[in-house]
Amino acid sequence: MTFAVVEAKLFRNAVRLNDGSKEMLCDRMIVQHFTGRQDNVVIYDEDGKKKVMATRLSMRLRTGSATITSSWRELAEPLDPHDENRLLLVYDELVKASVQN
Repeated sequence: MTFAVVEAKLFRNAVRLNDGSKEMLCDRMIVQHFTGRQDNVVIYDEDGKKKVMATRLSMRLRTGSATITSSWRELAEPLDPHDENRLLLVYDELVKASVQN
């Protein structure tokens, strides 16, 4: 969906997160700003309220005597409240548009 200053994509139930006590199925949203900035976030329910966390790809290198191996994993990090609210507005519009189609 294209807005005035961003283009956004929503992927429903695309990510599994584990918060240590339970596994959650989350939506992924990618928001591409026309300035070049990109937000890659996950949206999930916490006590009946939608929450947004940024995602970041992390690489770990392990060295052995003759080899180097790498592993990748995706980390979720909290956002500041202003960014979270801004992204929730975009998310709500995407959900509304997907229900209408």
